[in-house]
Amino acid sequence: MGKSNRIRVNRVDTRKVATPKKKQKGMPSWAITLLTVVITVAIVCSAVLLALSSNGVFGRMKTAMKSEDYKVNQNTFSYFFKANYANFQTEYESYLNYFSLDTTKSLKDQPYGGSEGDYAYETYYLGAFEGTWYDYFMEQATSQVKTTLVYCEAADVLGIELDDEDKASIDSNIEALESTAALYGMPLNTYIAATYGSGVNVKDIRKGLELSALATKCSEVIAKQVSDSVTDSMIDEEYADNKVDYDLIDYMMYTVSVKYDDAVKAILGDDYTDNYELTEAQEAEVKEKYIELIADAEALADQFADIDNELDFYLAVSEHILGKDYDTAYEKVNFDDEEDPIPEPSEEDKQTIKDKTISSVLAEFAKNKDKDTVTVEGDAVKDEETGIWTLYDIEVDAAYATELNTIYKNLYANFAEDDDTLTKEGVGFSDTNDFILGAFKDLVVDGEETDEIEKIEVGDTKVLLAGDKDLEEQDEDYVMYEYFNANVYMLTKAPYQDVDHAKNLSYILSSDKAIAEDIIEALEELETVDADAFAKIVEDEAFSSKAYHYTYEDYTKGTFGVAAFDNWIFAKDLAEGSFTDKVITMDENTENGTTTGTYCVAFFNKNGNENWYVAAKDTVLNETYDAKNTELEAAHAVEINDKVLAGIDA
Repeated sequence: MGKSNRIRVNRVDTRKVATPKKKQKGMPSWAITLLTVVITVAIVCSAVLLALSSNGVFGRMKTAMKSEDYKVNQNTFSYFFKANYANFQTEYESYLNYFSLDTTKSLKDQPYGGSEGDYAYETYYLGAFEGTWYDYFMEQATSQVKTTLVYCEAADVLGIELDDEDKASIDSNIEALESTAALYGMPLNTYIAATYGSGVNVKDIRKGLELSALATKCSEVIAKQVSDSVTDSMIDEEYADNKVDYDLIDYMMYTVSVKYDDAVKAILGDDYTDNYELTEAQEAEVKEKYIELIADAEALADQFADIDNELDFYLAVSEHILGKDYDTAYEKVNFDDEEDPIPEPSEEDKQTIKDKTISSVLAEFAKNKDKDTVTVEGDAVKDEETGIWTLYDIEVDAAYATELNTIYKNLYANFAEDDDTLTKEGVGFSDTNDFILGAFKDLVVDGEETDEIEKIEVGDTKVLLAGDKDLEEQDEDYVMYEYFNANVYMLTKAPYQDVDHAKNLSYILSSDKAIAEDIIEALEELETVDADAFAKIVEDEAFSSKAYHYTYEDYTKGTFGVAAFDNWIFAKDLAEGSFTDKVITMDENTENGTTTGTYCVAFFNKNGNENWYVAAKDTVLNETYDAKNTELEAAHAVEINDKVLAGIDA
């Protein structure tokens, strides 16, 4: 008998011998029937509810935020939230590896700023924030939607509505979503739900786009009203009351720097390696040497600080810089090569050559300081008739002459670069530097903050020390990274009004470098190029869909954050009506939207307003606009349903 048959027989037998039990009181048959029906209906309803939820019906029934005449449901808010998050990832793509944010995990489980005790770079780039990354993006999205609703209400008051062009633009955005969905082989709403949250569909996104478009249209109208309300007298008053925010100073600065590693090299000499290990005795020697080097650095800094005029300060520091560079380069010349030794002049002649080389480099630099590019040769010359080389009237070997000419050229190139750090022009106020505080002391409104700061006059010097020279308290594992700086400053120009001009310009952007290059060729073929001709070039059939034209009034240095662009537009010899002869790569992420892979062709129309005026006007505009925002927010209250917002998936 098989096992299954045995079990079946046993069951039968059990039933036969079981003792009959008294029937217990239970539910009547009608109740059992009703319960069965209810359970069946509940199962069907659960399936319906699940379908409704996944289709976003419940999300559309929940109001996340509302004003008097406008509402944003949970689904549309989810679109704003996820779009904000996606834009953030694009904007900070280059930095995300340094943030504590993990885009593969729920935002609700990730504390902004990293776990306790950690350090995350978002606090540097974005500022401090308490909460999770979800809280951070929720705050951003809530602020965005609140502003959107306020400006939609303001649009109603001003009679602003979306026109056919606005609606066509929204349709274009939807079509872009359709194209992306097709690229992934997904139905449009499936792609939208996967991107912007379960239940979100094209209707929810269209609603969000309509609200954004209306708010943007209204904000542009109000921005123009604000701009038109700002007068020259308001700008003059702002500048007069807050010169410290707009004036600039010029100064010279040199840092006498010492590193712990310098002391190690001095003690170990030829035995020095990058992975050095000091004995206890050597460590004591190094510490003693380090303190000695620090004392020397302070003494040299004080020596520079004792100089009482700009020219002597410049020459003393420059000669020191060139002397250090000369010695370093000279030590690398292989005079003792066994196969081809290079004979050196006498010690007296070597010193003469060094001194005159440094003087010659300085003289050459002074002559060419305002030139963009300079090619220099060394001072060693060859008499073609006799074949004899001379250097400052000292007869030298041909190989020696060649080496010294190379040193000369390198000295010049390095010093030209160093001079940018030695000479500081157009520096604004900072309250973190005692020298700058002293230079601006007369302009600082809050005198209490500067009572203890010494007033710096033109020609005055000041030494500021940085670094820790007390090695006894240093952790042995980190002592090798110790440093000491003696920063010497000399004020060369007291606070002055920045009267350099901003620039009025036009520019064309394209994501295709070849298109940008073709635009330059097309411009070069025109007989004359003015602002109108430059703007119309993008209407050419070859460029119209791949290049976009923009204008900018009162462009100031650094606005785009692209050095190549600033170098072109602020070149001293750039004439009005010029356009770029080479494509400029807008290779940095910037607030105005230019990103890596965007190529620029630009046109310089004419000079704009003076820089102080532009900066003061921006302040007045921002303050006036902020006041207008406050007024609008007070006039159009927005209700926020935190419970609904908490249901946004992240």
